[in-house]
Amino acid sequence: MSNIISFSYQEKEIRIIEDQDGSPWWVAKDVCDILGYADHNSAVRNHLDEDEKGVLPAHSPGGKQELLTVNESGLYTLILKASKPDARPFRKWVTSEVLPAIRKIESYSMPNHEPETLVPVSKKFKAAVAIAKAACQWAREIEPFMVIKNEPHRLNL
Repeated sequence: MSNIISFSYQEKEIRIIEDQDGSPWWVAKDVCDILGYADHNSAVRNHLDEDEKGVLPAHSPGGKQELLTVNESGLYTLILKASKPDARPFRKWVTSEVLPAIRKIESYSMPNHEPETLVPVSKKFKAAVAIAKAACQWAREIEPFMVIKNEPHRLNL
């Protein structure tokens, strides 16, 4: 059975399920709720390629469930395509806090945690850190293709 890692972003739960290979897959409903998509099934169907989405088993209070999930590429695609005002703070958090922290110090930790809670928190964020590191690499790869206001843009990664 899959291992679920859970954390909160602005009091909303985000679940990450590790597949059999240990790769992190984000629960699509959690991501879509934060980004302001009204229907997570439609968002995943309309925006993602087949290799960016999947279904993984998870335990819930009601028993075993199959959850629609997205991989790293799918997560970033949903973030970048989201146009609702709700998406802006999450996109800003990922791009201005998480990714720069990982680039600078190769880690990210949530602010305002007591020292004794940092070890459990860091274990929960293991998958999120791996995803953010991959995002830095992905951003470097797409950098030549980025255009902002019809001007080429260079990322400072």
